[in-house]
Amino acid sequence: IESVKADERLKSESARIDSDEKLAVAEQNKLRETEVAEKNRERAVA
Repeated sequence: IESVKADERLKSESARIDSDEKLAVAEQNKLRETEVAEKNRERAVA
């Protein structure tokens, strides 16, 4: 029973880490898109 609990804990921890990583990647992509849009705007004005 203890090994099952430990296994479940590992699974939930892995799932949490996975979702944290996905959120971090999404945030980085959003920032990059914002930077690209800003540069495009600057080019359009220039």
